Amino acid sequence: MTQQNKETTLCCPLCGSEEYLLSEKNSMLCAECGSFFEDLEQVVAFEPHINLVMAERKTVIPLHACH
Repeated sequence: MTQQNKETTLCCPLCGSEEYLLSEKNSMLCAECGSFFEDLEQVVAFEPHINLVMAERKTVIPLHACH
């Protein structure tokens, strides 16, 4: 197992970005796609699956509705 595999890095589960804001109330806001996660412990619990998804990182394009 390589050193990179031993270390875990928190990232956005939707876009894979490692740029985010953390709050004192255990929430996370992704700086790249704008996703908001209220319970960071749930995101971290599923991180091994997220790392597998990041191997096939895709571009996330926000959809906007115009009225």
